[in-house]
Amino acid sequence: MNEKIVKHMNKFKIAFIFFIVLISNSALATLEIVITEGIDSARPIAVLPFKWTGTEPLTDNISNIISEDLLRSGKFNPIKENRFPQTPFTDKEVDYSAWANEGVEAVVVGQINGIGIGRYKISYQLVVGWCKHIAVNPSKDPPTKRNRIF
Repeated sequence: MNEKIVKHMNKFKIAFIFFIVLISNSALATLEIVITEGIDSARPIAVLPFKWTGTEPLTDNISNIISEDLLRSGKFNPIKENRFPQTPFTDKEVDYSAWANEGVEAVVVGQINGIGIGRYKISYQLVVGWCKHIAVNPSKDPPTKRNRIF
């Protein structure tokens, strides 16, 4: 009877080793990531220097921080300051044709007001005013139903 147990134990050892080898091969499988969709190019945008109103000097450049965040998103490509055709602080001061000539689709302007020690009020506007707005059959549709082409 001892001989039968030894034979069964040997068969069990061989089956166990085969099972371990089989499992270890599947554990070495590679991971393949296939990206099927995405944006092919980032949108050109300008983040202008924000107007500062305060008593103490401003320590951070908020427009640079915003530009870097937009760039890291991969969806936007902020243009460099040396390409700015103008540096307005409000949306009313933006010359739309100058920015369109630079190929910029949107402009961010803003103001920073110091309202206390280490406290700020930041306001901004996203200007996309030179985009064409085309009404779809305006005589039949109410003015609220418009299509925008960007």
